[in-house]
Amino acid sequence: MLFNKALQFTQTLLHGPMVRRGYATLIIKLLNLFLVLLLNVLLARMLGAEELGIYAFAVSVVTILSIPAMAGLPALLVREVAKNQLMENWMLLKGVLARAFQFSFVLSTLIGIGVALSVWGWLNLVNKICRPMCF
Repeated sequence: MLFNKALQFTQTLLHGPMVRRGYATLIIKLLNLFLVLLLNVLLARMLGAEELGIYAFAVSVVTILSIPAMAGLPALLVREVAKNQLMENWMLLKGVLARAFQFSFVLSTLIGIGVALSVWGWLNLVNKICRPMCF
């Protein structure tokens, strides 16, 4: 009797909509891994070692700089969207999403300007150091 109820519960749990969404998410993540692997193999063949190293460095810098650009927004948005949907407060939800977009845009722009100025300053410094030795 208890075993049958447990079996029914697990069958209901394994065939529910949440599990189906989980399978879909798993398939999407596996497809993403395969495509990233395929892209890296193609880039390695097309670019060569030096250019692939430059590409990998650029991707890692962008990945590291995306951490402060997000500034905890994904967790905040999950909480606020769920709360406002439950309360059916659509105007506040729209405002939260708009402010999150604005904040992310401004912060990403400032980080981009900072990186551009840093690269420009570094190139000027290297140019000043190399100019007397090169000419």
